[in-house]
Amino acid sequence: MRSPTLAMVVLSAVLTGCGGGGSPELYALVFDVVTAPASCYANPPATTVTGVLGTLNAEVWDGPEGKAYLTVEGGSLSVDMGDAPTVTVSVGQAIEGSPAAGGWSFITDRTQTTTTPIIGTVTTVKTRAELTFARASTAKGTLSLSSSQTCTGTGCPGTMPTCSITGAVVRATRLNVAYEKAP
Repeated sequence: MRSPTLAMVVLSAVLTGCGGGGSPELYALVFDVVTAPASCYANPPATTVTGVLGTLNAEVWDGPEGKAYLTVEGGSLSVDMGDAPTVTVSVGQAIEGSPAAGGWSFITDRTQTTTTPIIGTVTTVKTRAELTFARASTAKGTLSLSSSQTCTGTGCPGTMPTCSITGAVVRATRLNVAYEKAP
């Protein structure tokens, strides 16, 4: 049995031509180290953890109605937000983008609600990632992240921090990749 979702993606690609017949664009992205601020912790740590630059490849293609779509290739973006929920963008997850100041803005908003009847709670986790960069041979952009968790019911923990990180620097390089059509 064929998947209707896959059929819609294939049909969409055929009808839109993936950007008027052009190939998808492949970008190498380098992210500055992102450290969650003290406000992201119920009990802030005494030391700050620093790390190396993060890298990943992303494919971008044009879609209908002036939109573009970005998917992460060969890795994932996962940012520790302290005691707030981790923000993750997984391999193959399509993120819708549109023109914005500074280039294109690709935004993903996720909401997950979990009901735990045995302790009488309903927990809602919200995460957001916004990646903005110019679709050029080289560009500098930004990454902004936010996450929160709320709980209702009698078994909820006392403190549930929210976290927001804005303006992390991203450097993008469009890679020259020649896509060939199969015979």
